[in-house]
Amino acid sequence: MLLAKDCTEIFANFLKRINLLKWFKHLSGSLNNSVIAESVERFGGDGYLVFFGILEMVSDEFDIYNPGRVTLRMKKITKNLQLSRQKTVRILRFFDEKAKLKLQEDVSFFVEIEKGDVTIKCSRLAKLSDNHTQKRLKETSKLLPSDFEVTSLQEEEEEVEEEDKDNTPKEKGYCRPPPCPQKKIISLYNKILFELPRVESWPKASASHLMARWREDPKRQLLENWEKFFYFVKESKFLMGNNNRGWKADLFWLVRPTNFAKVLSQKYHDKDKSNPYEEFINESIEE
Repeated sequence: MLLAKDCTEIFANFLKRINLLKWFKHLSGSLNNSVIAESVERFGGDGYLVFFGILEMVSDEFDIYNPGRVTLRMKKITKNLQLSRQKTVRILRFFDEKAKLKLQEDVSFFVEIEKGDVTIKCSRLAKLSDNHTQKRLKETSKLLPSDFEVTSLQEEEEEVEEEDKDNTPKEKGYCRPPPCPQKKIISLYNKILFELPRVESWPKASASHLMARWREDPKRQLLENWEKFFYFVKESKFLMGNNNRGWKADLFWLVRPTNFAKVLSQKYHDKDKSNPYEEFINESIEE
């Protein structure tokens, strides 16, 4: 007779097999890739081994609802690669540095090492996945789960835009702001602030807050300024989780009016540090 615990484990393994990424595209000429070539030059064949070995291990744990992000035990990595912990850490940090240096080019994976756990974030793996996984990812990306329903982010954007049209004052000389590209802003957040909780669902309330922040100032209607804002958040040790509670900010929290204003006023940054993103601030932040 199966116990409830056994049934849960069987079901979990079944789900894992469904979501498993069976293969990913390994492009010919990879050895000529500048990042991989440099890793081989510095670490010998172990550089190549770690890069593709990690991609294989991430593929084994692939989750279509959080593609390319996996936490692995360091013991498992060193055992599979037959490398010492010290050398494995050095090579992983090398690839992490390359990912941070070339954010836009997506040339490597991000690595976060905490005690015995290693979190890998490789957004490009989803693009290199097999056809079946690509199809499932496409289907899943259209739907963002909430507690009781599954809604499309596009539908949320359209609904908020429609409500906003009705509430926009028709003053003389008024120029309507461009539509808020919520998907692109969320994508920037997930990519730059990958250490913070990832946005998988985007409720209507948060969409409204983001829309309001976008419309408050023409300077906020430029994606490059949102990129600067997220890098500014990244410079705050407190917001990134280095506090006595271990609390981390997330995008839901950041776009709320009071929190947004406090971040821009450097409440969570070193007091003697100048604000390189001063142009992003609008002193009248109210809803």
